[in-house]
Amino acid sequence: MSTPFDPRDVPLPVDYYIRTHGVSRTSLWRYETQSGLRILHVGGKRFIRPSDWTAFIEQQHAKRQQVEGVS
Repeated sequence: MSTPFDPRDVPLPVDYYIRTHGVSRTSLWRYETQSGLRILHVGGKRFIRPSDWTAFIEQQHAKRQQVEGVS
């Protein structure tokens, strides 16, 4: 069964995240290859779903808190 369409979760170009979050292309590549950020590759372009970005950031935040011993 497919998930209903959610217009708030339309994949956005990688350039959007570069401009709005100040992250570099190199960091996004590293996040994809080493940390598991899901990036969609369509026709030579790269896109990230907002839900994937949020999940990735929350996951990284939780890992950092575990390492630092913060609850």
